Amino acid sequence: MKAVLHILLISLLSFQAFAFSEKIPEEQIRQYMALSGVDEIIDSVPLQIEAMINQRLLTSENPETEKEIMQVLTYSWDSSVIKESIFNHIQKNSNSGEISALLDWRKSPLVVKITAAELDSASPNFQGDLLHYIADLQVAPPAPETIQAIRRLVVATDMVDMMVEMAVQVTKAMTTAFLQASGGNDEKATIELDKQIDSMRALLTPQMEQQAVLMSYYIYRNISNEELDSYSSFYNSNIGKRELTLVSESLSVAMSLWAEQSAIAIVKNLESKNDKTL
Repeated sequence: MKAVLHILLISLLSFQAFAFSEKIPEEQIRQYMALSGVDEIIDSVPLQIEAMINQRLLTSENPETEKEIMQVLTYSWDSSVIKESIFNHIQKNSNSGEISALLDWRKSPLVVKITAAELDSASPNFQGDLLHYIADLQVAPPAPETIQAIRRLVVATDMVDMMVEMAVQVTKAMTTAFLQASGGNDEKATIELDKQIDSMRALLTPQMEQQAVLMSYYIYRNISNEELDSYSSFYNSNIGKRELTLVSESLSVAMSLWAEQSAIAIVKNLESKNDKTL
């Protein structure tokens, strides 16, 4: 599910009330975070932040200030601290039986095969190869059965919501940081930003849906429709939905911690500048 990084917002299991009483062995959680793709997501975020800010700098009226803020934002994303927060969240909000079941699923032949296919999305040539593949689809489109299998996968894994939410949360944290650094982060600005974020979600959803489907055609091109349906079925089950929730909550913990650390770092940066001008 490493390409399906992009996995958020599904309800908790009905047995949640009694699920969290026993302590989970540390090694189980560490292994789960690695196999589920959480570690990879956390490690990849700084490059995504930098790419987004570099895009912003192309049209910035004050590139020097924004470049300085970029450095604060990337520095504030401390992967080791964020992973530890996610570890603590999973330990408090899950149990050994649940994590053991998810680890068994992650180690199954089907998931190992699919994970190997998903690793392709991390290769340096992925974007170029994807574009070539999409161009070829116009000449030789997928079979109707494959189209349906991919759509079922995208829906079952909540891929679109995940992709949208990640993009929105990164943008919101960045914009808040820029407003704070410029002294414009008052209540009115916060309300206006929330309105813009809501509009952004609505605009992004159809774009991300198309992107998720096209990307999935390429990533899972060597996975059979039957295998895709088996994979999708897991995420329609209670334990599958629970994994979606765990990953969703983990990413929420990461984004909240980053926003908090960024705010503290920007305030310190401003205070340091003010001290120098005195």
